Amino acid sequence: MAKFVATTSLPQTWNGRKTDYFLGTWCFPHKGMPKKNCALYPWDDRDRMFNDYKKIKKLLSAFEKKIFRILNQVHKKNYHKKYWKIQLYPWLGYFISMIYHNWICIKSLESKGKKYWHTKAVFLSPAQMIPQDSLAFTKMFTDDVWNSHIFGQIMEWRNHKVSWIILKKRKDEQESATAKLNKVNNLIKSIYFYFLDLKNRFFAYENLVYKIYLPKWQQIKWNYIQNKFQIISPLSPPIYGNILFNTKLRKYMTLCLTKNQQKKRNFQSFLNNKIFQYLPFCYLEKFQAVQKAAEKINKLSTPRSITTSVGHIFDEAFKHFIGKNIQKTKLFILPHGGFGTSRFDYDEDHDLSVCTKYFSWGWKFHSKHFILGTLKLSAASCDLVKTGNCFF
Repeated sequence: MAKFVATTSLPQTWNGRKTDYFLGTWCFPHKGMPKKNCALYPWDDRDRMFNDYKKIKKLLSAFEKKIFRILNQVHKKNYHKKYWKIQLYPWLGYFISMIYHNWICIKSLESKGKKYWHTKAVFLSPAQMIPQDSLAFTKMFTDDVWNSHIFGQIMEWRNHKVSWIILKKRKDEQESATAKLNKVNNLIKSIYFYFLDLKNRFFAYENLVYKIYLPKWQQIKWNYIQNKFQIISPLSPPIYGNILFNTKLRKYMTLCLTKNQQKKRNFQSFLNNKIFQYLPFCYLEKFQAVQKAAEKINKLSTPRSITTSVGHIFDEAFKHFIGKNIQKTKLFILPHGGFGTSRFDYDEDHDLSVCTKYFSWGWKFHSKHFILGTLKLSAASCDLVKTGNCFF
C-alpha cells in the first residue's frame, strides 16, 4: 500500500492524521508545530548545493541553445542568442532551478525505500499555472499552490499516485489602509517623472541610464547638468489584455524539443516535456505587446551605452530594447542587492555573461568587474558627473 506524503503546507493536500510523511519543514506553517516524520532538506548540505548549482548551470547552457532556436522559429526572427539570454532572464534560470529543487526533494523521498507514494496536489488551468512575465513568476514560485502543482506533476512523472484537487478561488485582497498614502506617493512620482522626462522629449542621447540606485533629486540634477547621458523614467508595462493559451503552438514547440529524446523518465526528459507548457505569456502569445511597448524608449535606434541596475531584470520592454541593441551597444550593470557575499549567485553570473562592465561595490573576481562603490551612499558626498567619464 502506498504511503501518503504531504508536499506543502496547504491542509487540503494533507490526509489528516493519516499523513505518513512530510516532504520538508515548509509543510508546517506554524513554528510550534512538531516536525514529525519530516524529510531532511537535501540542500542543507552546502557542498551538495554548490555541486547542484554547477549542474543546473550546465543544464541551463544546453537548454538555452535549443530554446532560443525554437523561439526564433515560431516568432520568425533571427535574434542573437544574447537577445534571448537577456529577454528570458530571470525566468528561465529561476524556473529550471525551482523544478530541479522540487525534483531532488522527491528523489530524496524515494530513497526512503518505499516504492510507491501517494499525494494530493492542486490542479491548475493554463491561465493559473503560466505567469504573464518574469516578475509574475517570482511571486508564483514561492506560492504553495504552484509548488503543490509542480510536486504533483513530478510525482506523476515518477509513477507515483497523485489525487488532483481543485481549490476554491481565493478572495481578492482588501484595499490597503495606506491607500491614501499611496496616492500621495504616486502624485510625487508623477511630478518627478515629468521633470525627469522634460528634456528627453526634445533630445535623444547616445548614453541611456535606466533604473539605477540613486536618489531622485540626484537623477534630475544629473539629467539637466550632465549632457553626456540621458536618465529615462520607468516605462509603462506592456498591455497584455486578454490572453488565449495557444495549446497547438506550445505542443509543437514541445515536440521540437523532445523529438530525439530517449524514453527515460529522468529530470532532463521531464524538463523537455514541461518547459514550454510553463513559458510566460509575454514570450509567446503576447510577445508583440512587449515589442510595441519597447518602441517608446528612445529616439536613437542604437545607443552607444546602456547603464542600469534593475531594468534588465523584470522590465520586459526594456529587456527587449537591450537585447536588440546588445551587439552594438555597451551594457553597464550596477549591483541590485545582496551580491559579493556568497559562494555563488545565479543573478550575478548572468549579469557578467551579458554585460560589458559590472560596477561592483568593492569585490573583484572577474575581468568585467570594476570597483565603483555604492552610488546611493556616495551621492550625498560626491558628484560623480563632474568629469563625465565615470561610465563612458
